[in-house]
Amino acid sequence: HVQHLKFTKNWRAAEHPEYVEFLENVGNGEMLTVQVPQDRVVSDVDQMIDTVYGHHFATGYQILALTLETCAVVNKACLERLPGDVVECPSADTYEDCADPDQFPHEYIESLQIPGAPLFKLHLKIGARYMCIRNIDMQRGLINGTMLQLLQIGQRFLQFRIMNGSGAGSVEIIMKNV
Repeated sequence: HVQHLKFTKNWRAAEHPEYVEFLENVGNGEMLTVQVPQDRVVSDVDQMIDTVYGHHFATGYQILALTLETCAVVNKACLERLPGDVVECPSADTYEDCADPDQFPHEYIESLQIPGAPLFKLHLKIGARYMCIRNIDMQRGLINGTMLQLLQIGQRFLQFRIMNGSGAGSVEIIMKNV
């Protein structure tokens, strides 16, 4: 039941050919330096957050970072600006094909920081935005890369507003693994 799709046009490239050419020149090493406009230079993370989001985080802009460590610093600073308490939500890890799970206690597994994988505990705050990093339900628009704004934290569920994609504007509930 899989339908193969072939992409034939890069819409982003078609809409911004100058930017694509710029990226190709940087990537190919044809530009050794890049002049950043002075009005785009900030001195610290807090100034960057102010510049990109203002005081209400309601813009459609995103801060991109080159490393997960930088993302963690920016995410922590953004969460601290939102009112309310942080709720820690642990992951629901299971052992797969592990001959001797006693060799790997849960405390050890929970302490690992694997590159590209989320941390054991997700820090949640009402009003914060999160990116869905797996395909949960394509029909509802809950797919990898979808931006979600947290509206409510229940004992067994999380309620989000979908910010982009096919489900933009809808409110969805995701059940927690308890």
